[in-house]
Amino acid sequence: MSIYRFGLIGRRALGAASACLLLLGAIPALAWPDSPNDEWQALIEAATAEGGVTVLANANLGDDFIAAFSADTGVPITLSVGEHGEGRARFNRETETGQATFDVFIGGR
Repeated sequence: MSIYRFGLIGRRALGAASACLLLLGAIPALAWPDSPNDEWQALIEAATAEGGVTVLANANLGDDFIAAFSADTGVPITLSVGEHGEGRARFNRETETGQATFDVFIGGR
């Protein structure tokens, strides 16, 4: 049986599946580097000096993410979670006034 039996839609699906497999193979390369560069190290030191990082998010990031980041960097995370849309509204309001109470915003649609 040939893969071409499935027509154009089948070939597109096969192409998309192949691309996904290639991307999944690249995931290990996205891991934290063993030795951070100077810029990253300076950022970690500044965050540690401030007592941690405050993350504003629309959804709970999960305990695993927080624990892994803190274990890897030594920087504690304070998580501020809002309901759908609330995080984006707070981000807009605080950045427009220059009074941000968070270090990082993670949001999406």
